[in-house]
Amino acid sequence: MPHQLILLDGSAFLFRAYFSTLSQNLTNDDGFPTGAMFGVINAIKHLQRKYPQAKLIAIFDAKGKNHRHELYPQYKAHRKPADEELVMQIEPLYEIIRAMGFHFMCVPGVEADDVIATLSRCADENKLKTIIASGDKDLMQLVSDNITQLNMKGDLYDQAGVVEKMGVRPDQILDLLALTGDSADNIPGVPSVGPKTAIKWLDQFGGIEDIKTNADQINGKVGEKLRDSFELLDLSYQLVQLKFDVDLPCDILTDEPGPDNAKLASLFQQYGFSMWLKQLNITNELPTSKSAAQATTEPLVNVVENVPSNDFMADYSQTLVLDNQTFETLVQRLEKSAAFVFDLETTSLDYMNAQIVGWVFLVDKDSFYVPVAHDYLDAPRQLNFADVLEKLRPILESFAIHKTGQNLKYDTHVLANYDISLKGISDDTMVKSYCLNSVAT
Repeated sequence: MPHQLILLDGSAFLFRAYFSTLSQNLTNDDGFPTGAMFGVINAIKHLQRKYPQAKLIAIFDAKGKNHRHELYPQYKAHRKPADEELVMQIEPLYEIIRAMGFHFMCVPGVEADDVIATLSRCADENKLKTIIASGDKDLMQLVSDNITQLNMKGDLYDQAGVVEKMGVRPDQILDLLALTGDSADNIPGVPSVGPKTAIKWLDQFGGIEDIKTNADQINGKVGEKLRDSFELLDLSYQLVQLKFDVDLPCDILTDEPGPDNAKLASLFQQYGFSMWLKQLNITNELPTSKSAAQATTEPLVNVVENVPSNDFMADYSQTLVLDNQTFETLVQRLEKSAAFVFDLETTSLDYMNAQIVGWVFLVDKDSFYVPVAHDYLDAPRQLNFADVLEKLRPILESFAIHKTGQNLKYDTHVLANYDISLKGISDDTMVKSYCLNSVAT
């Protein structure tokens, strides 16, 4: 049976998207930051494509404290306030999710995990095949016959997968985390007890109450610390324990509001998401994001019909290189070519900190992309970074093979960080552009 419901841990996706796009400095025309929004929306669209029959509910943490702070004032107290550039994107993201037609939930005084737990129980009771989209190990306790968990890398965990990943069954996750604590949330756990020790105790004695009952059988300092930490263990258990009684309408699982494409198009236009705007095929006039005055004189008309023609691309092939055989063919092609175009995909515009995530090559009219360090939801298995680097090294360092690129000075510096000396530079389109118009911005 296909999956019927996706419960998206929106806060987890939001923070991951923000930090993974931070170096790219994504903004709209007005300089408003958009990287976190882009990352979350992109993840949602990916889930839509992969699970087209599933309804999606996006759940976010509410502002302020909750019952866990009342139990333990130090709960998450070590976390720094969110960056202002992230905070600025939260409300616009909420607007976009609503306009996309998904249920959006942010319950005051309740964490997203508790909302997800309550919805999961409803889904389980109604035998709805459900995916929890989150990398949070706390939520693995919810995995059941009907519930699976999809992490940020695209790994889908059923009950057997949880055992393989965590070493315990889903119904033991709560006990495991109470024993070990969780530094991310400042949950103390039992001092000096790590996952291996906790798993050993759970296998030997059963649950936490059984471990406490048999604590005298545990020798050494770790046994002493356990016996001295019963109160701390009980507190940790309460902090890790999810709520299943958040007041929510269960019909939310089967009902969807539907998209508001006109509003969505306006938001995509405002925040510079032109690719998604084109996909909407909206023909109504929309204001630009620059100013109200411009909005009256520069309407956006049929965004599909006015896309510039790319007929010239019909003569070009495009190949995504994910296996060794295809890569070896590419290497042989590059070695035999008199010249090629290449570009680096990196994590930063600062060459001192940039890391290579992919290689782009154009040989004649055949283009190739070699991803080596992409890390996003359901990213494909990629070639070994070091192997790719070493096989490309002699080609990049060859004077006999001419290279063309855009801003090859930057690429030269980045490659130098990997001990590669780029040679054979024959053309740089950025230099040519500057020569043609040195005053352009």
